[in-house]
Amino acid sequence: MMYLENLESSVVVLRKLTGEWKAHSVKHLTLDPLRETLKSFRQKNLKELTNKGDSAHHALLKEAEKYSKTLLGRLTRGHGCLKSMVFVSIALVAGAAVMSQNVQSWDLKNLSEVFGFP
Repeated sequence: MMYLENLESSVVVLRKLTGEWKAHSVKHLTLDPLRETLKSFRQKNLKELTNKGDSAHHALLKEAEKYSKTLLGRLTRGHGCLKSMVFVSIALVAGAAVMSQNVQSWDLKNLSEVFGFP
């Protein structure tokens, strides 16, 4: 429970990481441990926010929740972009392989008809 015991420091670290995200995200090959940690933080934040307590403590929890949510969104977007790039690359390679097998059987007239050239 070190996260909740040092909530002010945790918020400072989350704020700094959010502000310097581009610099930090390119330094690491995998961000899965960070994703899991942020999910854990969000669960703790939501659990603590349901409890009645100090308004200053709730304000810190809301701020921590905001930064955790922002960072998780950035992690998810980057992963989706990577998946899309891999899918498009595979589709292009497969298309090129199919086309290269058929190119030898096509003559110039057929190619001009396919691409709409006179």
